[in-house]
Amino acid sequence: MKYYLQTTFILFCLFSPLSFAAILTDISIEKKGERYILHIEAQVKANTNRVKQIITNYGNLTSINPYLEESDVVSVSENERSTVSMLTHACVLFICYKIRHVQVFQRQGNDIVYGRIIPKISDFKEGWTRWTIKKNKSDTKKDVTQLILDTEMTPDFFILPIIGTHHLKNKIIEIATATINKLEEKAQ
Repeated sequence: MKYYLQTTFILFCLFSPLSFAAILTDISIEKKGERYILHIEAQVKANTNRVKQIITNYGNLTSINPYLEESDVVSVSENERSTVSMLTHACVLFICYKIRHVQVFQRQGNDIVYGRIIPKISDFKEGWTRWTIKKNKSDTKKDVTQLILDTEMTPDFFILPIIGTHHLKNKIIEIATATINKLEEKAQ
């Protein structure tokens, strides 16, 4: 498994919703050619329906992701597809980027939110995101939501390769932890 700077920026851009005592259970990052593949699993101690409401409140994602500077709903279609423009500010060591990503999000069934990048107005050549948000049934006495984020993206910007695996992995864990903790705090 390889950890790359580009994946950090993909995570900054996409890992919008998660929160206190929340638990990251799995993070994997892989590079295939120019494409980056990210998988994150987490558990949030909060009601699943409330977590879904927060994650799909696209105009307010900055309240749960400290790395997002903007999150604006550009349009909502009749079939409930939301076009969302986000601006991420991300720094690793001394290197900082501002990354624009515009995605069309839609619900697929009760547990899945799917987004596809619009390349012409984004800093990505292509990409998609899939959130799976469902109740964790292992503890029937508590509200626990399981979140699974899968994404594949191809950046359309240059990333300096001087950031090593150690710094990148630590930054991804820092971002994911901050985001899931904010989500959990807001959902309670």
